[in-house]
Amino acid sequence: MESKGKSYLALTMGTLSMMICFMVWLCLAPLVDVILKNAGVQVSEFQRSFLLATPILLGSIMRIPMGILSDRWGGKKTYIVLMLFLIIPVLMMPRVHSYGMLIFTALLLGMAGTS
Repeated sequence: MESKGKSYLALTMGTLSMMICFMVWLCLAPLVDVILKNAGVQVSEFQRSFLLATPILLGSIMRIPMGILSDRWGGKKTYIVLMLFLIIPVLMMPRVHSYGMLIFTALLLGMAGTS
């Protein structure tokens, strides 16, 4: 029975962490207008589209290196490091004041897509 409890805990923690990563990965799209307004940044439609596509593209590309790291370190350690790393862009996002910084933060947010 103890094994069954550990299995349920692992399933619950895995589901919650995946949900958090997915929310972080895609949080830019619904908030981009508010973020741009608060940052006082005027952007063209191309720049806005590029900003929205950046986390999606990076998340897709970085899955291969993250898979390699998972093979070497183990999935649990890699996922914990990823979750801790994601604190950085989440805390940075409300503090950006330029388009370049928005792109950089979007790149960091893209790491959530590697989960």
